Amino acid sequence: MPHCLFHTQRRLIGNTSNSHASYLILDDREIRLPLALRVKILASNTARAHFTLAGYHFNPDQVTQHLGIQPTSVDASGAKSDLSKPVLSSWELSTEMVTGDFDVYKLTDDLIKKIEPLKDKILAICKSHNLSPRINLVLVLSVNKTESVPDVGFGGRTIRFLADIGAFINVDYQLSERI
Repeated sequence: MPHCLFHTQRRLIGNTSNSHASYLILDDREIRLPLALRVKILASNTARAHFTLAGYHFNPDQVTQHLGIQPTSVDASGAKSDLSKPVLSSWELSTEMVTGDFDVYKLTDDLIKKIEPLKDKILAICKSHNLSPRINLVLVLSVNKTESVPDVGFGGRTIRFLADIGAFINVDYQLSERI
């Protein structure tokens, strides 16, 4: 089965100004696409879920050490900020980005299963560092009218866990652009 990947990039050509170059990679061969075809290619639905601990003036490495689980990303800006100008730090554990047809309930449930055994540790680190726990669902919805729109919601297990730790829920969605 051929492997297909679409890219759009900005490229400087000679001494001229920047221009957009679009190409299709099919079995490791680059194929240039005419402009008329480029505007008809639409992005699929994508999603990811992430659990975040956020707060002021804390070092995310302390959270990693306390929880015993590696985050997918951290922002230690707050650990270095001046007390007169507070800046948030964050510790994040994320799912992979999924594309096409996906189950939001399963996506968030899989994430909760990873952190549920750490509930007491999460509560302790939130209390000791004044952290705010939250689950974020990031959706980029296709503008293609034939693409199905995913059901967005949370299962009972997820809601119970989030309530137990006093977490916020954030759903961030946007419409995809033509690629």
